Amino acid sequence: MTLPTGKIKADSATTLVEMIMVASILGFIFFLVIPSLNPIYARLQLKGVSDYLVSTMQHARLQAIYDNREYRIVLDPVAGKYWLEKEESRKSFSSDEAKNFTKIEGRHGKKYSLPKDVVVSISQNPVIFYANGLIDHARISLCCRNRCMDISTAKRNGYIEVGEYSEK
Repeated sequence: MTLPTGKIKADSATTLVEMIMVASILGFIFFLVIPSLNPIYARLQLKGVSDYLVSTMQHARLQAIYDNREYRIVLDPVAGKYWLEKEESRKSFSSDEAKNFTKIEGRHGKKYSLPKDVVVSISQNPVIFYANGLIDHARISLCCRNRCMDISTAKRNGYIEVGEYSEK
């Protein structure tokens, strides 16, 4: 490029070598930072799973009250799945007979999968939600790496409480 004074100005464009150097420095920084993000990802994953499970449990409780029939959530810790079932018509059963439960229809009727990293344990399976709003006393533990979330229905009737702790 020629300036009005007659001098030639060199182009100040970024070279390919400079761009490769910047990319490699950024790659090295990401390489150092990513391992420190794993505990954050595990906690977020665990929080998401517990929030969705609690939401499903609250839905089951409200539906049990609304439909005046029992609902239950069944967890399969080995397969890492859980699902909702509802009691068949209350008119056909006496209090002595075993109750039949069927899988519910609609979007809440599907089998929910837990992430492979999440290990679940439950004190009582299935957890039953009664038509009067009460819930079976149960404790569900969800663990991912060294973090765990407890979902408990044992402290107060009809309430679902969530707590987080770290395993040592």
